[in-house]
Amino acid sequence: MNQPKTIPYSLEAEEATLGSILIDRSALPTVAAILSAETFYLQKHQWLMTAMCTIAGRGEPVDFMTVITELDKTDQLAAVGGAAYISQLLTAVPSAMNVETYAKTVYQTWVRRKLLDSVSDIARLVYDETAPLDGNLMASISTIAGLVGAVPQAAAPESAVTPLPDAGLDHLRDADPGAVGQWLNTYTEYARAAAPMTPDLFHESAALWLLSVIVARRLVLRMPFDDIYPNIWLAWLAPSTLFRKSTAMNVAVKTIARLAPHLLSPQESTPEAFIRDMSGMDPENLSQMRLDDQHIWQEKKNYPAQRGWSLDEFSGLLAAAGRDYNAGLIETLLRLYDCGDYSRSTSGKGIQVVHNSYLAVLGASTPAAMSCHLNSDRLWGMGWWPRFAILTPAIKRPEWREPWYTDRPPELDARLQELNRGLPAARWPDPVTAMPVTLGAGVYETWTAYNKAMSYDLINDALDARLWYTYGRLPTHVLKVAMLLAAVDGGYCLTMNHLARAIYICEEWRESAHRALATAAEEAQDRLKQRVIFQISKTDPYGVTVRDLYKALKGGGVKASEIERTLQELITGGDVTMQETGSPRGGPKVIKYFLSRD
Repeated sequence: MNQPKTIPYSLEAEEATLGSILIDRSALPTVAAILSAETFYLQKHQWLMTAMCTIAGRGEPVDFMTVITELDKTDQLAAVGGAAYISQLLTAVPSAMNVETYAKTVYQTWVRRKLLDSVSDIARLVYDETAPLDGNLMASISTIAGLVGAVPQAAAPESAVTPLPDAGLDHLRDADPGAVGQWLNTYTEYARAAAPMTPDLFHESAALWLLSVIVARRLVLRMPFDDIYPNIWLAWLAPSTLFRKSTAMNVAVKTIARLAPHLLSPQESTPEAFIRDMSGMDPENLSQMRLDDQHIWQEKKNYPAQRGWSLDEFSGLLAAAGRDYNAGLIETLLRLYDCGDYSRSTSGKGIQVVHNSYLAVLGASTPAAMSCHLNSDRLWGMGWWPRFAILTPAIKRPEWREPWYTDRPPELDARLQELNRGLPAARWPDPVTAMPVTLGAGVYETWTAYNKAMSYDLINDALDARLWYTYGRLPTHVLKVAMLLAAVDGGYCLTMNHLARAIYICEEWRESAHRALATAAEEAQDRLKQRVIFQISKTDPYGVTVRDLYKALKGGGVKASEIERTLQELITGGDVTMQETGSPRGGPKVIKYFLSRD
């Protein structure tokens, strides 16, 4: 006797999928790449998936409490089964390890339901002799053809980043962004050989930083609201070791060191020393320096205030900004970003004046080390983070790839040298001069539409308030990137193709900013870990002992055993390293802890 057939769906797979997200919020992008809310069969599971994606879209962590709060706001909590049912989901699976398998099972049952619907429609049409065999039947057959063997397409979590509106941006459809900036592609392919586990997002941005440093404030785009110079600030945030940040950064830094070492700033400097160098004042030990170093300094003096700055442990800069001798560091750097003149009166050196400042920054750190800084309302409000492209990998863990040797393409250096020679040369004491960049047909109108979208249309209460600042800066980032693309192509007129590729790049930066804040929110949940990392970063590069950490943290009721356990977790996670060092007074060796470097 045939068993009665039921509608195909798997309660166990749906609950396991949602439970996996509650256990490990990093599973949400994996699930969202396979499923939408409508793919779930049960209405309550559709509501749960929608709530999770909405929470993630705001940059907030997806967990038991935030899901309950979101469902309560939409009056769906009771219908779902209340907090008791959501708690039950947490025990549906032991871990999120097999979440992709669960999600694919849910997807396959959805396909079967859609097939049933289509087959039922066909059967009804076939048996109804009065119904014409026309569009309705063919539509159902086409639906079946599309469902059989269907593969879920990769997608971001629902509502994670609101797409651009179409109004005013329709000309971008006719542009060909792939036709410009081929040098970026060549650089990315070359850098990928040395650091194949580093995201192309990082390599491409490093190429833009290289161009930004070489330009050295010698290009300007005069807009109605301000003069735009193509200096860019980048912050790479990724776990230590896995993504090979330092290796990727070295490819770019070594390129500048080989072609234009006079445009690089020291990695560490006090505000006083930084301004002194950028004002063109000779170092006090100039006569004792090696002849080659003296020659580099003379070249630096021709471009005293135009610098590229690389920081392979970026969090140390922000931690050091709070020390007495670094007072005013952040404010000074913000002035330099704006590319104007800057003067400072000192007690011993008189008035120091920086003319035509220009600073391009490339910094790298880990999400754990930067979490406390990314969650600082002060740094957002004063405009520090909005000036950065905050870049994070789109995946949690890259596939293992071995680096391979490849010859450096001749056009990499040749194009940078041509760009440098084509721009006005500077000679001390005359300040650097800038060539004007122009806008091609339709570029201003299309950029204005993008500016309105970022600075007005997409600004609403659903958007994390910190991202309001970032959205407002993105149109300026687009102009800077487009200027660099035009320059490396050998021209100084921004075409629609340059604008289209610049918008494409900056839209990736926008998505990354959302990811960065979501990750920072997760990291902030472990406050002790952040406090330990912050204390270690303050001593960078000298390291810190457990005893020193205990002295700094015991005011919050922290036990020494808790600090030791936290240090072990940070070492296991690759954020901190341990090293045995000699005592400065000749006593027994001590163990010190340092921030990891790739």
